[in-house]
Amino acid sequence: MKKAILALLAAAALPFAAQAQVVDAVQADGFGLKLVYPAVHVENAKAQEMINKDIAAYVDGMKAKYDAQNDVSMSYAAKFEDTKYVSLVMSASVMERGAANPENFEHGVVYSKATGERVPLSAFVRVRSVNSLVKNLKKGAWKLYNQEGKAVAFNADFVPEKLSDEFYLADAKTVAVIYQQGDLAPYSEGATRVISKRR
Repeated sequence: MKKAILALLAAAALPFAAQAQVVDAVQADGFGLKLVYPAVHVENAKAQEMINKDIAAYVDGMKAKYDAQNDVSMSYAAKFEDTKYVSLVMSASVMERGAANPENFEHGVVYSKATGERVPLSAFVRVRSVNSLVKNLKKGAWKLYNQEGKAVAFNADFVPEKLSDEFYLADAKTVAVIYQQGDLAPYSEGATRVISKRR
């Protein structure tokens, strides 16, 4: 009986051992800099180092904008995790001195928990060109949503110049490709998401 209980406890612990831990890291100076970004902990130490190094490079880019006399803020959301991947979105706002409105950016990434490498969009969906993206939006195979999560009708006046490599896994079956403000819908809609089923 004791062995059976120990076996059950060990089996129950397995999913938790494989889980990534995502915690807040913060850089702030009380003036115009407030960066809250993810520090990711995974079982594989080398993968963990690669993931956090990649995140640090993005944070350093935001810090450089602050050093160039802009007010900068940043936040993040952990979107999805399974045994293979951890998926994050980092949102940044840059207010140039003298500007009326900030510029907002969204950076979506999917990391391999085994290697720490960024996983490309092509691993999850088949889209080879902007034309195929537009075709899927027109026929309704893929859906377009604004920053608030409201469905938006595709407008042919807003065709992006290139495919976005900013994306995240929304759940086990869904990919959300991020387009920045004004790229795929009017600027007022904020950053948009193209939602597609994973292959």
